[in-house]
Amino acid sequence: MAKIILSLVLALPVLAQNRHHTTTLPGGVALELVWIDAGTFDMGAQPRDPDDDDPPPRAPDQIPEHRVTFSEGFWLGKFELTQAQWTAVMGTRPWRNLPLSRDAPDHPAVFLTWDDAQSFVQTLNRAIGDSLYRLPTEAEWEYACRAGTQTLWSHGERETTLDDYAWFEKNAWDQNQRYAHPVGGLRPNPWGLYDMHGNAEEWVQDFYGATYYDESPERDPMGPGRGRERVLRGGSYAEPAERVRSSHRNKARADFVSGRFGLRVLAPARLPTNVERKSWGELKENASESPD
Repeated sequence: MAKIILSLVLALPVLAQNRHHTTTLPGGVALELVWIDAGTFDMGAQPRDPDDDDPPPRAPDQIPEHRVTFSEGFWLGKFELTQAQWTAVMGTRPWRNLPLSRDAPDHPAVFLTWDDAQSFVQTLNRAIGDSLYRLPTEAEWEYACRAGTQTLWSHGERETTLDDYAWFEKNAWDQNQRYAHPVGGLRPNPWGLYDMHGNAEEWVQDFYGATYYDESPERDPMGPGRGRERVLRGGSYAEPAERVRSSHRNKARADFVSGRFGLRVLAPARLPTNVERKSWGELKENASESPD
């Protein structure tokens, strides 16, 4: 069986300074990561202002706004996971011949459940012999999305400029472009991350808790310890502007599949210095196993 090498040769101090890193997946497919510094931010949303003539919706599960601090920085995917990246690791194309999708290597991998997302990161981790890659937590996701801002969207408060940063209902669905668009086609947020608003809605690690913000710890929150659903963030190409805001939350069962649902990967500050050779054929055969 042919051997394919997953290339990941890193110099740790240099990486944190360079802010960007590219991992080469099988077949020469690149996975680009952006360094996110540790820090503190206010997560969630303020309640509606009763004196505001046209207040944007504030769902109860986005309240209260609360302080969150991260003890360590992390690496986050510069783009949503693409079809080329998914296929390089998993050898499958779940979106193929399904409505509300385009079969193209630079489009987000969609029609993925939360369980599918876990299978992807587990397969990738087996290749490197370490528990390295994972989904971001909900708090990590919003911290990276806001990128130092506290506005409705990371570019500011004006919906009229959202078209420059997000594929959403107005410039995608209503234009009969009812699918996730190629990644990186619009402007990034202030930290160089693309499509954090709109395009594909992204699974995160956490269980969903409607009142979790009332009890969330300030330091490195991991979400509720149990639940019936998992969280999705960022909204999609089918959502109105208010549902692609930085604080917006969505939820679905871990086995629910949709042409709107994709993912973005995270890696911790300390990455391995090398990756041993593995048989990707064997890894792909095991990819359908249930999570441990």
